[in-house]
Amino acid sequence: MQDPTAVVGSAGLLAGGRSVPRELIAVAAERGLDLSAHQSRDLTEVDLPSVDLVIAMERRHVREVVLRDPTSYPRTFTLKELVRRSREIPLEKRGKLPARTLALAHVGRKRTDMLGSSSSDDVADPYGGSVDDYRRAVAELSELVEALVLQLWPTT
Repeated sequence: MQDPTAVVGSAGLLAGGRSVPRELIAVAAERGLDLSAHQSRDLTEVDLPSVDLVIAMERRHVREVVLRDPTSYPRTFTLKELVRRSREIPLEKRGKLPARTLALAHVGRKRTDMLGSSSSDDVADPYGGSVDDYRRAVAELSELVEALVLQLWPTT
């Protein structure tokens, strides 16, 4: 079996240097994570050419990434879109390499797919909401990330 190690970074569209909302710190702590020292970092054009995959929470984030680096479109997805599209790829076509699954997930996409917003592709942003809003978002993200890992690194 290949090593399922991945290097993960985080960047956003707002100016960096922001602290994590206290509601998210509380929800993360319930899951054994300490985000109290985390500071946001803004996405730069320098980041984009060097990454294998950009995962966004909303279509508008995908649009912004692709505007900053048009060559990033084949490897930039919303999390929900990538999970949905990768599930549609038969295991025998995917093979064991994440890059193969990502390439197949991009097949048939059109740039116009990025227009608008969609509950089928966008993860609701809990920012400014209650602790329960953050709990729902974290639970949804946990399920989606687990599904994505299983799609990119199949165990069979």
